Amino acid sequence: MASKIVLGLYTGNVSNSAAIPNAIQLCEELTKADRWGGWAWSQSSRIDSNRNYIIHDFLHKSTAEFLFIIDDDMTHPADMPIQLAARDKPMIGGLYFRRSDSGNHVPVAYKYDGEMEENRRGHGHGTNSAFRPVTEEVKDFLVKQRAPLVDGSALIRGTSATDYLPEEACVIPIDATGFGCILLRRDALEAMGEPYLMDEVGLNGDLVFYRNAMWKGIPLYLDMSTIAGHYQTTPLSIRSFCDFTWKREYDKELITQGKYTPPAPREAEVRPITRLELHDVNGSP
Repeated sequence: MASKIVLGLYTGNVSNSAAIPNAIQLCEELTKADRWGGWAWSQSSRIDSNRNYIIHDFLHKSTAEFLFIIDDDMTHPADMPIQLAARDKPMIGGLYFRRSDSGNHVPVAYKYDGEMEENRRGHGHGTNSAFRPVTEEVKDFLVKQRAPLVDGSALIRGTSATDYLPEEACVIPIDATGFGCILLRRDALEAMGEPYLMDEVGLNGDLVFYRNAMWKGIPLYLDMSTIAGHYQTTPLSIRSFCDFTWKREYDKELITQGKYTPPAPREAEVRPITRLELHDVNGSP
């Protein structure tokens, strides 16, 4: 009998209109494949608390093997959790890209490099001071696979329309990702211990979670062939990422030619912190 998958979904004070139809589509696909293990759901404006409740309920109220946690500002290929479970890893995420007002749509997937570069931006509202996004690895994969230039969820298949790409072609080890589409195996979560997510200075709660997993020797992987759309005003995905990498390469060429003038650094703006800004710092969309 195939191992069951629980769908973990939280909703905040305001959720994207696509969240519920997206979740229903995932449920229908899991049911059709006889993999449906039930819901784990939480609702509040405290994102880390939601995720902690979901993990706790999965471990204590379910006997399923896998937990697939998603964010409510995304769309996912209907069989993403089934594909990720087929890889049978302790922790494995699907690919998605960061929302950014500046167009810096890096992959929400990181390698630890230990440089502790101050003010490196790349994940939510926090600073990934010691993590770099796997931009080059993702770019090389998408180019090699001639990925469709689309925004929204996407699947890059093998030679047949029903085949997943072989693991060696699309699965890479990483050190951190987000919680927008992450499949967690029961034994990995049991080894983590509570609290699972908790913010620290300079790191969002999800990065703390993966850093702790790394310290415990629990491996994490990224499947680049199953891609979620991440809503800003429209769902970001392959097109957004390719536009970002093209612009970055263009700027490098201008720098080489001595034709690029970087913008002057802005002086820090001093103003009182409002309640809304504190809410944003805690990771709310």
